[in-house]
Amino acid sequence: MPFHQWTPDAYDGAPTPATAFMSVGPKAAAFAAILRVLVSGMGSLVLDWSAVFAVLAAITMTAGNVVALAQPNVKRMLAYSSIAHTGYILAGLTAFAAARDTATAQRGIEAVLFYVLGYGVMNVAAFAVVGMLQRDTRRFGGMGSFAGLASRDPWRAAAMAILLLSLTGIPPTVGFFAKLYVLVATVNAGLGWLAVVIALNAALAAFYYLRVIVTMYMRDPESEPAPIDHATAGNLGLVLSVLGVLLLGLFPDRILELLRISAGSLF
Repeated sequence: MPFHQWTPDAYDGAPTPATAFMSVGPKAAAFAAILRVLVSGMGSLVLDWSAVFAVLAAITMTAGNVVALAQPNVKRMLAYSSIAHTGYILAGLTAFAAARDTATAQRGIEAVLFYVLGYGVMNVAAFAVVGMLQRDTRRFGGMGSFAGLASRDPWRAAAMAILLLSLTGIPPTVGFFAKLYVLVATVNAGLGWLAVVIALNAALAAFYYLRVIVTMYMRDPESEPAPIDHATAGNLGLVLSVLGVLLLGLFPDRILELLRISAGSLF
């Protein structure tokens, strides 16, 4: 968690498109590099690091979710939740490190790859919606910009609801299966206690994600709501992202086959 202290202020202060990139791009690249180093460079020592990874994963996801609960600003909430998602990905990495056989270790890597892929799709799209609703830089960018969105722009509210449900881990979205694969990988690696921590944190995260959905569907709009960005490129990207979230959740087999080949190439 101390290594993530820069995240909320950087995410909140940066333009939303830059924030979306920072929330996904560096994270994906970092875990790709970590996997390469651990498997190729430190393959014989991973058991020595498994306990460290497990503790870091538990602390990271718990701290990120607890602080996200108190955030009135959606952008900062997503920033802290991205810390929690880093913890979930670390749990998959821990399953690889703690595995006693190659098959279990490979499933841990597959869980990491699938989670990074799913997280990238749903998080970029969620930040895209934030950017569409908070174009006015004079505003604080709090929860009020989402108030009554279902009555102002029903399809955008539905898209954001699907993305938030996926980030929560509700089926049949990609977020559910990403968490499920990490849970299965940790259990197979003999880390039952870490699987319990993941499940409890997923329940904790549901509170602040669902709070945004409640605000969109059960609150009245602001008296003078900020205009919504209806750019064609943004709308197209949002539609494709939501379709990706649903299709990866409903039909993950093909992607898992590709990830299985990719993970197997590391051994």
